[in-house]
Amino acid sequence: MTFKQKIYQLARSLGLGRALLNVRHLMDLGLFNFLKVAIFFKKDLTAIKNFTPVPSQDGIEIHMLLNHRMVLEGGWAIYSFMYFSKRRCHPMIHNDGTLNAKDISFLKSLFPGIDIISRVDANREVIDALEKKGFSRCAQLRKNSILSLKLFDTIHYSREKRLVILDSDVLFFKYPKEILDSLDLKRSLVYFPDNGHRYILNEEEMRSLLGRPCVAKLNSGVMTVSAKDVDWARIERYLSNPKFWNGDGTGNYYSEQTLWAMELTHAEAMILPEEEYPICTPNPSELAIVAAHYCGSAYWKSMLHTRAIPYLRRQLIKSSQG
Repeated sequence: MTFKQKIYQLARSLGLGRALLNVRHLMDLGLFNFLKVAIFFKKDLTAIKNFTPVPSQDGIEIHMLLNHRMVLEGGWAIYSFMYFSKRRCHPMIHNDGTLNAKDISFLKSLFPGIDIISRVDANREVIDALEKKGFSRCAQLRKNSILSLKLFDTIHYSREKRLVILDSDVLFFKYPKEILDSLDLKRSLVYFPDNGHRYILNEEEMRSLLGRPCVAKLNSGVMTVSAKDVDWARIERYLSNPKFWNGDGTGNYYSEQTLWAMELTHAEAMILPEEEYPICTPNPSELAIVAAHYCGSAYWKSMLHTRAIPYLRRQLIKSSQG
């Protein structure tokens, strides 16, 4: 553990975690934008609590790894996908262990019939399943990388042949035709475009392991995947490469995304159009934009709160009145 990590761990143990996060956001955003985001939380973000519930039904399976801090944003993400897709959907929430009773009550009231998978149950079931099959490296990654739940737990609990993986900081603004089309077994799977090469292996290393070029610029914030085509034995072999691991034995931050890129290469997945599916756009009202992913630094993530959700809220209110 680095000195910086020790300081943050000490701060959290003293109950100073939220204060440190606010200081970091203040430094990243500047005072004006920090106050703008803070004020926003009392208005647009919480508006999702008053929206008309959308029942979970047999249909498109949506998997989301969700934590307490992003529970309202996660509600917006799922709601926007269900609203614009106009399809029956079945959201499945993978609790990272921080969702409390109030969070779960909110999700169940907004999406009656939603599945919320307990972290305690998932730890027991998924790790046990991996270890029984002899996939010790997969089990190790699952034990010490929270993002690995997006890979291992999604596939373990999936019921449909194809499904959608969705991050809590993604919003939809229009009908996602390319994504919905890709759920047809005869169509190619699709994934969200990142704004760079966010893998732990370079292009040549990926080619050597895969026997072909890896799909470019995959961002695991939105993907359609085929559960039956994910090969644990193949992933177990990939994890023998030391670059997947930090010095303390924990998984590299980009391990999950890199593994998805490698698996979707075998599936011959296609990248979504960047002009329709951008990263952190400050202008969600642009005509071409179907969905946006607000990841990265606090400044760019703030666009989710100050631009994207307010715009989406106005869209939905206008639609309900028209």
